[in-house]
Amino acid sequence: MRCLLVISGQRLTINLIIMKTFVLDIESEPREELIELFADDIKAPKTYKDAEKIEMYLIEKKKEIVKMMSVDVDFCKIKCMALKEDDEPAKIVTLDYFIEKIYEQIKVIPETVSGYQERRFFQLITFNGKSFDLPVIIRECIRQKIGEGTDKRNQQDSVVRHLKSWCRKYNSDIHVDLMEVLCDGRPFRSLDKFSSIYLNWPKKEINFETCTMEELQSHNVDDVEMTAAVAKVFKSLF
Repeated sequence: MRCLLVISGQRLTINLIIMKTFVLDIESEPREELIELFADDIKAPKTYKDAEKIEMYLIEKKKEIVKMMSVDVDFCKIKCMALKEDDEPAKIVTLDYFIEKIYEQIKVIPETVSGYQERRFFQLITFNGKSFDLPVIIRECIRQKIGEGTDKRNQQDSVVRHLKSWCRKYNSDIHVDLMEVLCDGRPFRSLDKFSSIYLNWPKKEINFETCTMEELQSHNVDDVEMTAAVAKVFKSLF
């Protein structure tokens, strides 16, 4: 928390500025009920004329469906989510928990009777969050069956609108997408590549097809801690 003195004419206002930082990462999986629908979109290139080659191409492509669906924001769902708040250790959280935490930051804060005015500033840090994590969360919220007009629905809708605005490119006031900041106009490099280069911290290997939920959650938490560490290295850029 920081105090800021603002002098306007003869009036002295003390703003209490509350600073928070959240670091987020999600792990996804395909929505099994949509596998056949997703497969309908797989077509052989128009240059393929031979029926046998076309069939072989489609067979090979359909083997990749699980991986392809897991990174398609409309065909995947959240399998687990990890969040780090300020300097606290990253932990696995539910979607509801994340929505509530963000809502606490965006809701209107009235001026206190003591003359102090509280202003909340926070940052949400991700790696590729503008293209993947936030769009997946937005769609997950939309799919949830929450009654219209309820407090929970109104709260969720408010957060979703903010999340959508934070997906805009080159707007880092609140949401800092490290991939956008670090790879802007340059060749793509993964989070673990940046971590290996600047922190000598290589990413732990994991087999997403065979890992247990416990192993996936551990990987999810490690990703968040790595994102936070890389963010500290490049803090001067945002």
